Amino acid sequence: MFATDSDLLQYLPTIFEHGNDTFIEAIEEAHNDVVRIIRSHWWNKVEQHDEFDERYLDATQWTRAVVYRALAYYILPRLSSWRNEGDSFRNQITFYSERFDSEMDAVFAVGVRYDFDKDSSIDDKTEVEHFPQNRLFR
Repeated sequence: MFATDSDLLQYLPTIFEHGNDTFIEAIEEAHNDVVRIIRSHWWNKVEQHDEFDERYLDATQWTRAVVYRALAYYILPRLSSWRNEGDSFRNQITFYSERFDSEMDAVFAVGVRYDFDKDSSIDDKTEVEHFPQNRLFR
């Protein structure tokens, strides 16, 4: 998995002050979303020869995206009262959703790190594929 509860704390230190001890299920859902986006927007357009295996991605490259996705799409909507006034969670949902889109674009633009030869290391010259994006992914 690309992120943990402790990663959430780095981006939103007050997240566990709302009665939850863990958000691992939300992180797992966000992880699956990010993997699906990687497959559909990078792998399926760039690679034709092998079956995609998320274990060969550089997990650290996707931590921030998974945290942003978990917060915007799974955690904060559950905490929100969905009232117009006094609901700070609604503003945070927008904030983290925008950060997620920007983060995914940035990672694709700098290059996806993938261990193509499956030797447990990623060579910056041969195993980083640049795939610049011209639009936001939602």
